[in-house]
Amino acid sequence: MRIVSLCLVLLAALTGCSSPGGGNPATSPPASPSVVQSADPPTAPSASASANTSVQTVDPNTATTEELTAALQSAGVDNPEKWADEVQEYGPYTAENLEPTLTQELGKYGISQDQLSRVLSALKVE
Repeated sequence: MRIVSLCLVLLAALTGCSSPGGGNPATSPPASPSVVQSADPPTAPSASASANTSVQTVDPNTATTEELTAALQSAGVDNPEKWADEVQEYGPYTAENLEPTLTQELGKYGISQDQLSRVLSALKVE
């Protein structure tokens, strides 16, 4: 599950860094600022990666609302109380249905991919 989330983040980062000009000399000046801009994002993922090492994980089937909220907060989820309530609403979960169920159900509320990845990183079905 974390590997899938990491792959999605890396894919998004790589896609966002691609140049539509494909190396066209006319686009060379904008490529330099893109390189400068892409130098900053690796700093952010490093901070996120170190933050993710301290993410508290809980079993969504057995955790209390307070435990879910704390785990989501440790993962950097915005409005963790709201998402803890939603996670509890759509359970019970299995290891196989956790990600697809939450992707579908939380997606109805317009959760971003980043926030969904953070929610999933805090949950582990035991």
